[in-house]
Amino acid sequence: MQGYSFEEVILQGKRTKKYRLAVRFEDPQYGPLALFLNSEAGVFGAEIAEALEQAQAAMGQTEFTGNLCTAVITPESVIVYRNTEDEEEAEEEKTEEEKTAGEEGAEEKSGEKAPRICELPTAEFAELLAEWREHAAEVKKKNVAERRKAAKRRAEEG
Repeated sequence: MQGYSFEEVILQGKRTKKYRLAVRFEDPQYGPLALFLNSEAGVFGAEIAEALEQAQAAMGQTEFTGNLCTAVITPESVIVYRNTEDEEEAEEEKTEEEKTAGEEGAEEKSGEKAPRICELPTAEFAELLAEWREHAAEVKKKNVAERRKAAKRRAEEG
């Protein structure tokens, strides 16, 4: 798979900052995969890896359903799709301005609606997930260091 990069995003608070990992794909067809990794892998990385191992070992199909996306994993391919209910509920809660801005932004970027589903070979998914988890471990180390710095500052101030 070509055309992707990992980025560290910094969430800055008044006194603390937190690092998050994000993956970006050049090809918009991988939007559901980016959403899956950015939202689900950070929280459920071990469970996703386990589902992947089960599908490969048992030569069958497993499914992982997260908060925003679902991955159907077979020994040959992985299909990732956005959970319709979550998106519909989120869309209903948006104001008219948010809906319009979201639609305009999506159309400006691609000229069409964002894809809801993508498929890739299981081997590529496994490599990407392993790479994601390596980067995520580094980001986690930075967050631990930041928490320690913040705790030290609070102790010195108090």
